[in-house]
Amino acid sequence: MNWKHCVAPSLLTLSPYQAGLTKAQLKRKLGVEQVYKFASNESPLAISEQIKDALLSAQEEAHIYPDYQDLIAALAQHHGVSVEQVILGNGSIDVIELAFRLVGQPGKSLLCSEFGYSAYPLLAKASGLSVTKVSSSSSFGHQVEELLAAVDDTTAIVALDSPTNMSGDSLSVSQLEALISRLPEQVLVVLDQAYIEFVDGDLGRQTIELLHRHPNVLITRTFSKAYGLAGLRVGYGLADPQLIAWLQRLQRPFPVAGMAVAAALAALQDTEHHRRILDVVAREKLLMCQRLKQCGFEVQVGEGNFLLVDAQEQGEALYQSLLQAGFIVRALSGYQRPELLRISISGSEENLRLIQQIEQVCLTDTEVAL
Repeated sequence: MNWKHCVAPSLLTLSPYQAGLTKAQLKRKLGVEQVYKFASNESPLAISEQIKDALLSAQEEAHIYPDYQDLIAALAQHHGVSVEQVILGNGSIDVIELAFRLVGQPGKSLLCSEFGYSAYPLLAKASGLSVTKVSSSSSFGHQVEELLAAVDDTTAIVALDSPTNMSGDSLSVSQLEALISRLPEQVLVVLDQAYIEFVDGDLGRQTIELLHRHPNVLITRTFSKAYGLAGLRVGYGLADPQLIAWLQRLQRPFPVAGMAVAAALAALQDTEHHRRILDVVAREKLLMCQRLKQCGFEVQVGEGNFLLVDAQEQGEALYQSLLQAGFIVRALSGYQRPELLRISISGSEENLRLIQQIEQVCLTDTEVAL
């Protein structure tokens, strides 16, 4: 059967989101015994004993549907908002998709940056929106004036990952205010802050204050990165109560599993473990940056739990060499930038093994050149 005749025309050019390789996939593909993953910006630490205990307790109620009230109340208190301003999702991408569906209709468009999160155009097309992209900054971040200049009567939603998924470049509160305050009030702004906990200072709290001034702003956050629960898929959105109520109309029943909710609540309460994750990332990111620069690479240190490495003409070859040795990093050829590699920060032992492998590859290449 030819399904092209059945699907919506806006979906005919849609390609699926390409997630990073998993350890199991690489083992099957290349037969590599030991695999190290540096591609998906996951936590360098396993879950804490407190989170394990919460998961074990939650097993006792696996036969009943989950209750979200305790987690929603805890998030509201954590961020200083009302419970009516919180919505949970199966990862923050779930909440973002709800926002796209809410405003998606023929003749309307998404506005985003050239090197913004690659899932945004996919969600837009699936929601019936066309896509308008503007150029990113030299650090692969967002340019406020470029975005504002591209706004027109079709603009329904502006999506901003800040810090960005590609480089970790982050907009300041003043830049966000300058953008949001000059947008038409009917334009929905999705501020995707998956990496906000890794930003030094008070930016995370300050961006929450935008909600008090701008009812058209939806802030999304996740437990996948700085709380170490990527495998459980828990995210949430913060917004004006009326906007949350509209998003809830679109949400499927029980979007987050009960065990995931229990783990997220425990992770929010286990501030010591959360701090350990942040400390490991900060320390190891600095060391990794130094060693990569010593290898001769340009390194962009953003505000996420990863580094963006410019390997220039060695990019594709280095990526493939690392794969063959069992090291998965993120190639950015999907952005048409094959010279760039994004490397997640892992634990000290894993990071050292990766650096040693990169140094070995670079040394071999130098010897071949000679």
